[in-house]
Amino acid sequence: MLKIPTVDDWWKLTLKYPQFHHVSNSSLKDYGYMEAFDYLDGNPSATRILEFGHGFNPALFARYGAEREVWGLDNWQNLPYFPEKDEWNRKFDAEVRDKVPPRCKFIRGLLGSGVDLPENYFDVICSISVLEELPIDAVPPVIEHAARLLKSGGVLIGSHDTCAMQDERVKKYCEIQTSAGLDLPDYIPPITYDHRTLIENPTAAMFWYQGQPSAERWYYGHWSTIWSVAKKQ
Repeated sequence: MLKIPTVDDWWKLTLKYPQFHHVSNSSLKDYGYMEAFDYLDGNPSATRILEFGHGFNPALFARYGAEREVWGLDNWQNLPYFPEKDEWNRKFDAEVRDKVPPRCKFIRGLLGSGVDLPENYFDVICSISVLEELPIDAVPPVIEHAARLLKSGGVLIGSHDTCAMQDERVKKYCEIQTSAGLDLPDYIPPITYDHRTLIENPTAAMFWYQGQPSAERWYYGHWSTIWSVAKKQ
């Protein structure tokens, strides 16, 4: 399943998940977590969950960590909007580890880079507004690793933010998933954007990023996202 969300999609989900029903500088990430909640709430048998690239967002762990087996995979990286390594670790402990059920399991590492995780194990692997940070040529090892970690019938779910009209990036991203043995539609329709499309307000996003110490955020245009659910054969 693949879709480009509309404002109406976002609005309906905020009514279902009122913690996101507010003005936000990160509406695309909010939308991705609401879609993940909606999928997981509708699939209670998906008990082994891995989120990669979660950063300082405890949302998935807080919601499901007490009842399901939830793993988190992330690590400090030399990115302009990340704090220094020691500060990253302190911030992670304070904002994620200390605020979620203690049975959540956190692993330091990055998917596709040799980190040791059990293969054919997870029901759901999830990423929210993460993979757009990578050049498209660096995405295949990440998706291939995710496919190995999923058990048969497991799904890779997530949002992938895109600058409006980046059709080729979206098509390549979908091709990478199908090449890894994950089921997505063979035909990807033309990616269209109009007044209904969910767009992150570029001015608000720029102000938010500029407010972070030593961070830089250049304006490249309007950003939207795609939501995909791809099943392992």
